Amino acid sequence: MKNPRIYLETERLVLRPSSLSDALDIYNLRSDPSVAKYQGWRPKSIEEVSAQLEKENNLPFNKVNTWYRLILEVKTNANVIGEIGLHFVDEQNAQVEIGISLAPTFQHSGYAKEALNAVLDYLFHTLKKHRVYASIDPRNTSADALLRKLRFRKEAHFVKSYFHLGEWLDDVIYAQLKEEYQKPIV
Repeated sequence: MKNPRIYLETERLVLRPSSLSDALDIYNLRSDPSVAKYQGWRPKSIEEVSAQLEKENNLPFNKVNTWYRLILEVKTNANVIGEIGLHFVDEQNAQVEIGISLAPTFQHSGYAKEALNAVLDYLFHTLKKHRVYASIDPRNTSADALLRKLRFRKEAHFVKSYFHLGEWLDDVIYAQLKEEYQKPIV
């Protein structure tokens, strides 16, 4: 199945599939130094973002080694404030890696937790996934705190295991199993 039209709603947000019209918003988000600091992908141009979105939107959904991007919009004004990436990683199609990027002006306002709660519910209950995990730079204390609030377990801390932008970085893995998942935390 290509690019299913997944729409999730929370109290304040709409989570929707990305489209080419999101290229400028994604470029602006990922070009912000405070956001890009912990991101693996730092696009150099809007054209690069457009090419990436076109590629992603033509990949099969929910298959090994595919990414699916959800755009986070504020319900009241349709402002794009971030994105969530879903990476389908294993042959059994039972595990998903997640990542989130949020514009700095919307951080620390509960939007990330609200969005991830909806995504976790969707992954565990609709898609019947077994395990959801996140890989973070341990210096990203906001992501660390968010995952702990969402009841993710710290599974591993790999020391200098990720080479990025000319330096070796640590990588911390947080995960949650379907049987550990509890309804959204307010």
